[in-house]
Amino acid sequence: MPHPAFQGHLRISLVSVPVRAISTAESGSGHIAFNQLHEKCHRRIQYKKFCPVHGQINADEIVSGYEYEKDQYVVVDTDELEALRIEKDHSIDVKQFVKADQVDPLHLAGKDYFLVPDGSIAQKPYHLIHAAMAKAGVCGISQVVLSRREELVMVRPLDRLLVMTALNEVCRPGENSGIFPR
Repeated sequence: MPHPAFQGHLRISLVSVPVRAISTAESGSGHIAFNQLHEKCHRRIQYKKFCPVHGQINADEIVSGYEYEKDQYVVVDTDELEALRIEKDHSIDVKQFVKADQVDPLHLAGKDYFLVPDGSIAQKPYHLIHAAMAKAGVCGISQVVLSRREELVMVRPLDRLLVMTALNEVCRPGENSGIFPR
């Protein structure tokens, strides 16, 4: 199974459903990846982790650090960084619904994700949300943190899944983007 681009909750009012977002580009995108090989023996080139003081080291010996002055670092614990992430970083809070035909294709950024229920307990509420949105012909508009960037997204039913599509914000902040009705 591909690594999820997002793992958290889809929230609509008081309903919260655990979901994972899987990039649609990872499944059947036709992407071809090449490896670097040694010209003579066709063996794959290896990239080893190397410390100038201690030589080659294992990945479990590597920490993250912020350089505050030339060659001076403060070590940053990634678990502490994760704890600092705000709740918003882990949720897709649908703030508004719009009719599917109200979203101009100009706003679609071309980044789509399959939203899938995360665990058996999420199955029923996920499918209820999907059915209600499909019956009403609406899409949910939300903001979500993807790859440490906040993005405007649209959540819509497609076949038996919910799909999250990143949206372009084609106006200056504070103006009506044209997505939301006045």
